[in-house]
Amino acid sequence: METLNSKLKIKWDIAISGLVGSTIEKLNEGFKFYQPELIDKLINLTESNVTTKSPLPIGCKLESNASKEMDKPYLQQIGILLYIAQASRLDISHAVNYLAIFSMGTDKSHWLALDHLISYVRGTRHMCILIANANKSPEMKCYIDANWGGEGDCLTHGYLVMHGKNPISWQSKRKTTVASSNAQAEYMSLSFAVRECILIANLFWLILGDLIPNMLSNNKAAVRISTASMGRKQT
Repeated sequence: METLNSKLKIKWDIAISGLVGSTIEKLNEGFKFYQPELIDKLINLTESNVTTKSPLPIGCKLESNASKEMDKPYLQQIGILLYIAQASRLDISHAVNYLAIFSMGTDKSHWLALDHLISYVRGTRHMCILIANANKSPEMKCYIDANWGGEGDCLTHGYLVMHGKNPISWQSKRKTTVASSNAQAEYMSLSFAVRECILIANLFWLILGDLIPNMLSNNKAAVRISTASMGRKQT
């Protein structure tokens, strides 16, 4: 805290208990972030009391409806879920962003998938993010993955940035770009994640000094392309 105060002019309340809709609880090992009030608001919009063990049904694959009419109740619930996913629940990030694609012209299949996700959130209401104390400056790692989606389909990419044991940034998003192969999808995902890590590293530099993130991808082709000293027409 002293280091932060020396770099930035901030007003800090020692007894802070909330931040932009999130509840913050001080623990011996760090801080606990969760959003019980927002989750309760979401749950109260539905009549079901069912709980599920996964954000989406196994093998869930939805199709766009021919109708382009806006479904306001669907959008309202997706909006709440997006905020929950961005602030404290990275485990539902992919599911929420996938369902958000179908906000225009929903049908029964989309509502069933949305109800399934809300049922999962209902059953995992207690889940939170724990920001643990660190005795020394830990390393930063970024885990990256992508889903090609197949020929003619837009890719979906995701990343998770960890500072030691603490998740500090995450995203799952379907892009408007079509990749020609799985390697290209993974390479593009690397590019998106690197941009985020540069921003985070610059912020950390102001407070803790130099911090070089480790980029972790499970696609050898994408790694070789990104680390090649010179490009080729095929790549």
